[in-house]
Amino acid sequence: MKDIDLAFELEESAGKVWRALTTPALLARWLGPNDFRAELGAKFSVGGAPGVANDNAVADCEVLAIEEGRLLRLGWREGEVDSVVTFALEPGEGGGVRLRLTHDGFVTQGGLPAPLVMDPVGTGGWRMQWAA
Repeated sequence: MKDIDLAFELEESAGKVWRALTTPALLARWLGPNDFRAELGAKFSVGGAPGVANDNAVADCEVLAIEEGRLLRLGWREGEVDSVVTFALEPGEGGGVRLRLTHDGFVTQGGLPAPLVMDPVGTGGWRMQWAA
């Protein structure tokens, strides 16, 4: 099993990146159609559109933790696999923002470790394109 832990140094402001993570129309630009709500416990789905980073997959999600402008943690179910996606923002070097994306906790719905095959560069399909 392989966890995904990526860090991005972005020139954008923390507010702009936060909007890209939590505004449904902006989230749709890089992750796909969604009915996201920025509320603890909110359930939503994301994905299913051709040409976006998630390759047409649909994920059923739940907001597990949210700290305005700082942290968004999502329960993420895709097919038979449950996992957790975390977006954490902190001040970046040079005035921008550092975004850390962690995708981990991969288990089957039966609670067993999920057999995963990741892409060669280890991003698991995550590609950041900010359009906020």
